[in-house]
Amino acid sequence: RWLMVNASAAGADTNPLGEFGRFFDGPPPASIATAWQMDGGMAVMMAAAALHPGGHPADPGFWLHADYYPDQATLAGTHSVQVAFTGRAIAILGDIGARCCAFGHATVQVDGVPTFDRTGIWQGMDSPARRQPEQVLFAWRWPTSGRHVITIGPAAFNSEQGGSFFQMTGYLVVR
Repeated sequence: RWLMVNASAAGADTNPLGEFGRFFDGPPPASIATAWQMDGGMAVMMAAAALHPGGHPADPGFWLHADYYPDQATLAGTHSVQVAFTGRAIAILGDIGARCCAFGHATVQVDGVPTFDRTGIWQGMDSPARRQPEQVLFAWRWPTSGRHVITIGPAAFNSEQGGSFFQMTGYLVVR
């Protein structure tokens, strides 16, 4: 079941080039998508296709109904960024590679609860070796619409990624 649900989500929303984003249930990328962004989704879709060759995404075009809200919020020191909204899905957008080779990690809480794997947002990584504007930094869906708060906070320093960095350009909300 997990495999089929995630394969469905990965293939549900693609850009004109047929590329899907870094988040299986999120909107497609607005610009280029690299192999490291797409390889997990491709793997689950291939496995799902082998198990259920006639399958197709359950909710194609879900993000076409999203409203865009420009917001230039950034982390400053120890202060968090909060995005409060009413809806059933959110995607926070910003530039991948916005700050190369140094700071780039931020924590994420969904309605006051840290993400289950505590991965957060990794925005300043240098993997693509070029700035990718308007990429999905974080996406989340709920079964029904409601009032929600996403909190982006500073992360602990580590020797590989450095300290905290977060800079968004806006967010999408599906009501």
